[in-house]
Amino acid sequence: MESGVLGRTTVAIGLGAAAILLATPDGARAQGVAKAAEVASPTRGGFLVEEARKAELSEAMRAKARRLEDEYRWGEAAPLYERAARLSSREDPSSVEIFVDAGRSYYFSDRYHEASLMWEAAARRAELHGRVFGAAQNYLKSALAAEEDYDTERSSLNGLKALALSESPELTDEQRAWLEGRLELRNVVVKR
Repeated sequence: MESGVLGRTTVAIGLGAAAILLATPDGARAQGVAKAAEVASPTRGGFLVEEARKAELSEAMRAKARRLEDEYRWGEAAPLYERAARLSSREDPSSVEIFVDAGRSYYFSDRYHEASLMWEAAARRAELHGRVFGAAQNYLKSALAAEEDYDTERSSLNGLKALALSESPELTDEQRAWLEGRLELRNVVVKR
């Protein structure tokens, strides 16, 4: 609902700016067109306001979910974490943790399919931010939750993704050993 209002406001501002520009001399009009283009840019003006609002909503949902989690109300916390995660910006590194929180809450409420999906999303976000170890951990968690859900295809796929990341030169020896130990517990063959 609010995005529609924001859209109408942006259009109204755009039309107002156009009317002002048409009534100005040519030199001033050229400067005004450049300024209007800058304000209408996806990285400025309305989009920044919308992103800030999404971040604010995401944080409020996450805070409420934490309170529910403190009361062991995992089933109620999980969808709030998921909505908070989906509202968070892909560019925000903390979005990884929000997906992790959603996965944990779904897992503890015995909703393994949703837990697997949230941890897989956390892994993709971690990869996006160059966090190889975090990505591998979350692919592994996703694989384990999928196994609990009897989804052998997702379990195998995410187990293999974790295995592939365990070979990354960006990992420390300690991180690699930790991952290999967990992968061996899952009967995933670790090659040396």
